[in-house]
Amino acid sequence: MKKVILFSLLFITTIVLAQNFTGVVSGTVIFESDKTPIPGATVVVKGTTNGTITNIDGKYSLSGVPANGVLVFGFPGCEPQEIQVKGRSIINVALKESSYIPIGTIPHK
Repeated sequence: MKKVILFSLLFITTIVLAQNFTGVVSGTVIFESDKTPIPGATVVVKGTTNGTITNIDGKYSLSGVPANGVLVFGFPGCEPQEIQVKGRSIINVALKESSYIPIGTIPHK
């Protein structure tokens, strides 16, 4: 009986820890229109302050990302995009340019 209880506790603990597992997610962010990389795009774990920006080649790497988290990608002049992580370690994104451009930003062309 003790073995069954111990096994059950270990099994439940493993499931809980797997759901909360945090890892590293990386990828590339590009413009949907011409497939060029976006330097300076933001990548943030939704609901947190954990984020980063893309490098000159549009590449990013972000640690501490929950396996069931949501990443929010953004860049001025583009529509923000939310992507569910679903345990993936590589997420590439193509941002669509927005028809609304805030004052003070320069559209990509």
